[in-house]
Amino acid sequence: KKPLHISHISPHLLRPVARRGPHIKPKLTAASSLARDPVAAMSRFGSLIVNLALRGGRSAKGVSCTTRFTATNGRFFSAAADGEYDLAVIGGGPGGYVASIKAAQMGLKTVCIEKRGTLGGTCLNVGCIPSKALLNNSYLYHQAKSDFASRGINVENVSLDLKKMMNAKDTSVGQLTGGIEMLLKKNKVDYVKGHGKLEGTTSISVDLSEGGQKSLSAKNIMLATGSEVSPFPGVEIDEKEIISSTGALKLEKVPEKMVVIGAGVIGLELGSVWERLGAKVTVVEFMDSIGGLGIDAEVSKTFQRILKKQGLTFKMKTKVLGVEKKAGGGVAVNVEAAAGGKAETLDADVVLVCIGRRPYTESLGLDKVGVEMGPKGKVKVNGSFQTNVPNIYAIGDIIDGPMLAHKAEDEGVLCVEAIKGAHVHLDYNLVPSVVYTHPEVAWVGKTEEALKAEGVEYKKGNFPFMANSRAKTNVDTDGFVKVMTDAKTDKILGVHIINSQAGELIGEACLAMEYGASSEDIARVCHAHPTLSEALKGACQQTATGKSINF
Repeated sequence: KKPLHISHISPHLLRPVARRGPHIKPKLTAASSLARDPVAAMSRFGSLIVNLALRGGRSAKGVSCTTRFTATNGRFFSAAADGEYDLAVIGGGPGGYVASIKAAQMGLKTVCIEKRGTLGGTCLNVGCIPSKALLNNSYLYHQAKSDFASRGINVENVSLDLKKMMNAKDTSVGQLTGGIEMLLKKNKVDYVKGHGKLEGTTSISVDLSEGGQKSLSAKNIMLATGSEVSPFPGVEIDEKEIISSTGALKLEKVPEKMVVIGAGVIGLELGSVWERLGAKVTVVEFMDSIGGLGIDAEVSKTFQRILKKQGLTFKMKTKVLGVEKKAGGGVAVNVEAAAGGKAETLDADVVLVCIGRRPYTESLGLDKVGVEMGPKGKVKVNGSFQTNVPNIYAIGDIIDGPMLAHKAEDEGVLCVEAIKGAHVHLDYNLVPSVVYTHPEVAWVGKTEEALKAEGVEYKKGNFPFMANSRAKTNVDTDGFVKVMTDAKTDKILGVHIINSQAGELIGEACLAMEYGASSEDIARVCHAHPTLSEALKGACQQTATGKSINF
């Protein structure tokens, strides 16, 4: 329990760990991390490994570390003055709450400020989590109505209890938001409910949810305020007949007709939910492909064909001229071809507007302290997530990059490590994307179109799930795995999957690409049989050798 004094580190312990492959970056050992930041090293590798890295009497020329720290059950206690925080995080979503916990674990006296009243942000409260609950349960309902009989399961009088389905969703959300609050308490993070705004570079005022105000002082401030639904010009959302994604998660009855404006991730997921529950869903999209930015064209075409077969109707390359409520009830959506042409009116009971999201930076006091803004209302940061104001940082949806919860989480952790002095880096090319329809669509890395545009010579392997034994036994063979590699080095450049478990399968590709693996590496890894993951192995066999065993 005595404080440790670190003076020298043996030079042979500073060598990076070598791994196979010329394109693989060396990773740091516990000792090399210790040389840069002892506190971060203790947090990452544990006191036992770090203590083993210490050597007396063998000095490393030019390498020394005199940081003094105290270890107590893995927690490092700061020397911050009473009443002053080391870090104040404005926003308690996936980025903010994760950053708060990480900061506390690394010894920073931390406060998390959240105006919603529950933690987890959009993702947990009105986004990722509740939508997945409805996606899963609506699919089970669809199976019971349309699929069980073909599998020898006879179920009569299947009916929908929408209120109970919504209650199940709300229960999941409540359990998870409560769990996050417990995690903050466990890690000794202070939690303030209210709207926080900058009053100075180290001062924050909070309009408390329960009334009144509170002033806080912090050496460092992290902005993690997330995003909000982008409004459609001229269309007023009432969350009853003209709804956003938030309203789509709490409809009290299944509409007979629904029009979805926007064929991006959110529109397709929520459109799928209500189509399964009985609505006739028409999706209107200005572009010529579905799935939003970043999806591979071949994948998008196959995806649209599958969803169309399920019952969704698509109007592609179509623009919305206006949305009007009808006097007798219902909504009229006026559309025409994007290139111009004859106008058409679509009748609907409910119109779901899903044209994207925008950064939430309203009333944060950014202009008051001179935080520099970039295009589209995003905060400008450097590679350490630092704004032009040195002690103010920003992460998540309010900075560049995809608006994804897992991206914000990783940024939150890295930002804290940067505040502690570490050199951090996030490869945004390796942030995966998933569409949680059935089948799911997942991808990481480059699309085929991007490789062509960049003039990269590549090889491609494509393995269909109709040739996968587990998919056959599940009677769920839609989709394929597509792998693209560098034509010279075989390094994996992009992986795209359509399958009911694509979101789970993409993790192997992410790990492989993070470590610079070749397709031959995956092709030579023994995969359990029968599993869906064998399809990824099959696609990698094609890119590595030109042929796969099972297709």
